Amino acid sequence: MISEVVLLTKCNYLNDFIEWINYYKKLGFNNLVVYDNESTVDIKTICESNHISYKLISDYPDQINLYTNHFKNSTADWVYFADDDEFLWFDFKKYKNVNQLITAKIAELNCDISFCSLCIDKHTLHDFLDKYDKWLAEWSSRPTYKKSFG
Repeated sequence: MISEVVLLTKCNYLNDFIEWINYYKKLGFNNLVVYDNESTVDIKTICESNHISYKLISDYPDQINLYTNHFKNSTADWVYFADDDEFLWFDFKKYKNVNQLITAKIAELNCDISFCSLCIDKHTLHDFLDKYDKWLAEWSSRPTYKKSFG
């Protein structure tokens, strides 16, 4: 099992970035990937010295497409996208690292994918997306939605 955590950041505080890197390394992720959106501090050097994949992104990135493309091209079995102020938590007494957690949960729940932090199988996912599409259509047709965003 190869796990990967991906960060898109515009870092202004080097200590916060170092804390994030150390935390995710401690969790046992095999790969850490950083997309740097023109940070004001030198995070490239930190990435290089810690064997972390570093990519500079200029201007305003299209986050959804960036993550989608990354996911499609990743060789990892499991990819987790996190913000620089998000810290994944799990029972560290029960699981020694993130790969052990993922392997256990996949076996326990017999799931194919992880979606919004919930492990579900493909059939449940299709049911969920059908319900979500219906809810979104109803919600977006509300007058308050149209007034706020339309």
